[in-house]
Amino acid sequence: MNFDDIKAGFVVLLAVIAGIMIFKHWKNGAWVEIISVLAIGGIMWALFTGKDIFAIMWDFITAILKVFGVNIA
Repeated sequence: MNFDDIKAGFVVLLAVIAGIMIFKHWKNGAWVEIISVLAIGGIMWALFTGKDIFAIMWDFITAILKVFGVNIA
């Protein structure tokens, strides 16, 4: 078992825990908690899979701003 196997197992464990938390909050209709679980899970997934989360967020923010006609270099 190497580090990549441990990292992949942790990502799967994180997904299972996030799924359980989303189901728990879904029954109560707590949308803020559902969004926060998805956001935290997305950040953790990006960090553990080696994604550049800041570049992804910058692309997302600039795409939203372009919809409203704001062009950022």
